[in-house]
Amino acid sequence: MKLQMGDVEVALTLPLRFQRQLAQVGGAAVVDLLQRTCAALERSEDALDVVETLASAAYERSWEKLHCGSWKSVESVWREAFGYASVLQPAACEKPPDARLGPFAMPETHQLIASVEKQLTKSEKPRLKLPREILQEKVVAPQLDFPVRKLEMPTLEDFRRNVMLNNKPVVITGAMEFWPALGRKAGPDRAWKDLRYLRRVAGFRTVPVEVGSSYLSDDWGQELMTVNEFLDRHIIPPLNNDAATETHHPEDGNKLGYLAQHRLFDQIMALGRDIITPDYCTVQRIEEVGEEENEDITVNGWFGPGGTMSPLHFDPKDNVLCQVVGAKYLRLYAPNESSKLYPVEGLLSNTSQVQVENPDPVQFPDFCRAKYVECVLREGEMLYIPPTYWHYVRSLSTSFSTTSDKQEVEATMSGLSLAHAELLKVGPVASHHSLRLLPVSKKKKKQKFAIGDEYGVFSSYQMKKGEPQNVYKSVTLAGPVACVTMGTSKGTEDKAFVAIGQHVHGFSKKGKEFFKFQSNLAEPLRKIHVYDNQLWTATDFTFNQYENGADKHSFVSPDRINDAAVVPVNHEQDFYGILGCQDRYIRVVKDSNARAKKAMAAPVTALCRVPTVATKGTQSSGQAQVIYGTAVGGLGLVTYNGDRLKNKWKTTLASKVNSNDASGDNGLSASSATINSIACFDINRDDHPEILVGRDDGRVEVYSFNANSGDVVKLFEHANSDSIRCVQGGIVATPGYEELVACTFSGRVLSFTTEPLDQPDDDDAYGRSRGTVQRETRIIKLRKEVAALEDKIARMSLQRGAKEKEYLPVAEDLVVNSKFQLNAALGAYDVSLEIPVSIQMIVLHSAVPLDLLENESNLAIVSKSPVDPANGTHFLATYRCLEPTHRLEFQVRTIEGQFGHVEATVVANTQPRSAQTVKFFVKPLSLHHRVNELNEAEEAEFQKPCNTLQLSGDFSLVQIHDWVSMCLPEVPGRLQSDEVTLRYRNTFMGSLLVCRYSKGEATFSTPSVSVIAILKEIITKEATARKATLNISLDIKKESVPVMLGYLRPLLDAKHALSSQVKLIDGLKELQLHEEDYRAWMAPEYQTILENSEKILAEFKLSPKALNYLAGILTDLYVDLCKFRGTNAKQNLPRLYQLVEHYHFDSLVEFYLRE
Repeated sequence: MKLQMGDVEVALTLPLRFQRQLAQVGGAAVVDLLQRTCAALERSEDALDVVETLASAAYERSWEKLHCGSWKSVESVWREAFGYASVLQPAACEKPPDARLGPFAMPETHQLIASVEKQLTKSEKPRLKLPREILQEKVVAPQLDFPVRKLEMPTLEDFRRNVMLNNKPVVITGAMEFWPALGRKAGPDRAWKDLRYLRRVAGFRTVPVEVGSSYLSDDWGQELMTVNEFLDRHIIPPLNNDAATETHHPEDGNKLGYLAQHRLFDQIMALGRDIITPDYCTVQRIEEVGEEENEDITVNGWFGPGGTMSPLHFDPKDNVLCQVVGAKYLRLYAPNESSKLYPVEGLLSNTSQVQVENPDPVQFPDFCRAKYVECVLREGEMLYIPPTYWHYVRSLSTSFSTTSDKQEVEATMSGLSLAHAELLKVGPVASHHSLRLLPVSKKKKKQKFAIGDEYGVFSSYQMKKGEPQNVYKSVTLAGPVACVTMGTSKGTEDKAFVAIGQHVHGFSKKGKEFFKFQSNLAEPLRKIHVYDNQLWTATDFTFNQYENGADKHSFVSPDRINDAAVVPVNHEQDFYGILGCQDRYIRVVKDSNARAKKAMAAPVTALCRVPTVATKGTQSSGQAQVIYGTAVGGLGLVTYNGDRLKNKWKTTLASKVNSNDASGDNGLSASSATINSIACFDINRDDHPEILVGRDDGRVEVYSFNANSGDVVKLFEHANSDSIRCVQGGIVATPGYEELVACTFSGRVLSFTTEPLDQPDDDDAYGRSRGTVQRETRIIKLRKEVAALEDKIARMSLQRGAKEKEYLPVAEDLVVNSKFQLNAALGAYDVSLEIPVSIQMIVLHSAVPLDLLENESNLAIVSKSPVDPANGTHFLATYRCLEPTHRLEFQVRTIEGQFGHVEATVVANTQPRSAQTVKFFVKPLSLHHRVNELNEAEEAEFQKPCNTLQLSGDFSLVQIHDWVSMCLPEVPGRLQSDEVTLRYRNTFMGSLLVCRYSKGEATFSTPSVSVIAILKEIITKEATARKATLNISLDIKKESVPVMLGYLRPLLDAKHALSSQVKLIDGLKELQLHEEDYRAWMAPEYQTILENSEKILAEFKLSPKALNYLAGILTDLYVDLCKFRGTNAKQNLPRLYQLVEHYHFDSLVEFYLRE
């Protein structure tokens, strides 16, 4: 049906593409309203009010969708729906006399809008006083100390080779001369400097405007207004301070308006024709990328007055900023400076907290040392910004610019789009090696997978049309499955080897058991590797090699082996064992000897060999590359060439993206959760393997990396509610689509596939998407399984009723995945408890005092009960879960000197109720963590005065080792030498401790008197119990007291500053209320207090708790110092409490030094 409206004839049949897209994003009801409106307009007999009602309903619903939340987050199809509804609503007011069916296309909509705007422009009222309409401001540019390099219109190949691949920003000149928007060689008719032109082509179009100084500020918001309103409110007044227009709103005050990061040129095509997408945006980092990828480019508009500012942030994509009107100042920081830029925690982790041109040196001390480059981008210039390059932008005048960036296409390695699907569910999975993929089938071009669970069930599955099918009947073995691996020699790649207890079982691809082996070890097997007739096994402490079933080599590790990998080095069959150990070392083992070791920053929890390039079936020789993951979430790459173990790069948790620097450390924003599993797989077909990571907090991540330069970029991240136990990469569901397959603790097998599941399924008659078809297929199958289970339950209930009364149902034991791990960055313990079913509550009981830290992300209500120290209850709390969850995390801080058990009882939300208790032991020096190697700054700390405890006697090395193990965490379980040296750092205060001991001798050095007192007390007590002779020598240095108080000073200063700020808030708010121009004269530090008043008050609310903890440390330090002096501390404690309350550091030091 077609309507004649003004000069434009518009067809009103909705395109099928539009209907399908809108329905997929939840707009099926709006599609129905639009279709009914079109049908009603076609029929002349329908009442006019019915047609108007239908059209108005479609208009209102689409209008609501546009105005809920940020404009940028609205799907473009909803904007299209609003456009159609806007056309249909006036059409409903007057039915057309003739109706003919035809396509309803977007170009016609734009023609209609242009026609309406033309009529509105003619009818616009004349202005009382014509403001300045040409943008010609004088630009006052700052002096540049480190200017960005400039190039005169380089060729595309030069740009790719010398700019893009070097990841360096550059200003390009001469490339915009023919843009009509610039008004130079194309003539002035369409120049954007002329506001009258902007009013003519876009004045009545509605756009989203950001109002406020920055999206990080509390005063920031968004408003929808027409371009005319935007010009009159935010562009004209700064240019004409003496001009007053009818539409000027003085009540807006000093708030800036910024039309920022809006796809303006998709909305207003007339403006889109005034610019040309830079050819540099089509340049690909990888030459093999097809031409179809070149079209994935987003062009956004940025229009605002002078003074508008974008905080320091980075984008994950290549970006070209083109300056059309005015000028902007930009400062850029390389990704390897991320650790000095203080990113915001959480969702805005790509944004810095620092005000670039007015940084706080106290709050952000490292920022001033960050290296940067800067430029003033003027009209007609482009700035290329590489991916993940931090940049800060400030407009020096009224500015109109465009950004052109590539979409997150997997071939560009700037991002990876993976669709999430759940394949199936098995029993709980605790092992990190329980899932493996079989080789790709030559016929079906995809892979089967094998998995084992805690119930001892080993199964193999294949996917058919999104539905899992058993390859063979599941095998139930005698115990939890610890490891599943595939053979690595020729002819055994499709054979699965399963470790359970001390046994290894071999299964063919059809499920037939062809191999069984029992080790001669008492410890259960944790990891196995098979090559031909050779078998390598790893237990908690031993690494063994067997040949034809006979024990060949054995190595005993000094501490627990968390993971192991077997890699060839010099040639295909020259195998070495790589061990990731709890004592923060990676060890290389050959035969029965350790050939090399490398200290790490944290316990190594996962290892994965990087696959080498193979030619003609022969594996390339040379050094082995191994990716490792740690207990604190770090990633790294080590290489071994048969002689030397070298750390090529490692990541820290500083920022979102990283690149190589002089130290080889990379700043990478990642979860600090333990890495449970790593795999290497080319998931985006760029001929380079990516790193697939599964974490204990449920995150699945994909990273690209360069083994030589150390550049690491996060491509993908997905957070699950269950912890990830194992990850693999392959082609499982659909041939031709790579995917990441992961299993969780509760037994869910997840897929993250490159297949576009939101696209229509060609085989589906209803036009549903592939994901919808697969989900509905699984739902139908699950319903059948539920019906079968209900029938089985009914039959078993009848059978139970026939039994005698003394036979009652018993709840099955829960499998609990628990963690009680020291978080060095927080100075507290991370506690996590997870079960395969929903948690109803957790009861936490402790025989030692605990400080429970606030955790807003916890979906549980915490109830604390009164303590009863006389009966051994120093802490008792209950967590009640508000929503169904399998996993709960929280943090507790211990008090050094107190030791004992912490019990966590997990109650499952099942019928009948079942519960499981887990015990953790808190050691006397529980806040100390192991440090293997000291840097120069840490070595310098030992030049400061330290207290020393020296012990001698008839004790053995094993005895003193046991005594040290009772006091400190992370003490190796096995001794490797006759002399032991252990280094520790207190995670809360930062003080160091060095332990050196051998048979009959031990020395402990630290600036902390309290640590010396704790060690002396515990070791003396144990020696007395074992009737061992012990000679004690103490050297308590008076000079160590100021050193120790210096460690506490930053914490005390922060609490004192917080208290002072709280006292000022009421007075400052009073001034803010009565003085409108307070920003002009108020000191910046007071304005900062006002802006952060809510945060300051929230911190102050928790301050007494933190201050009590610090007061406890100071009290213990003073009491221990008095004990060693032989004086009574009790009479001076009130004075100490007074000094803590009315804090002054020098007075505090003087108090401690007074004899």
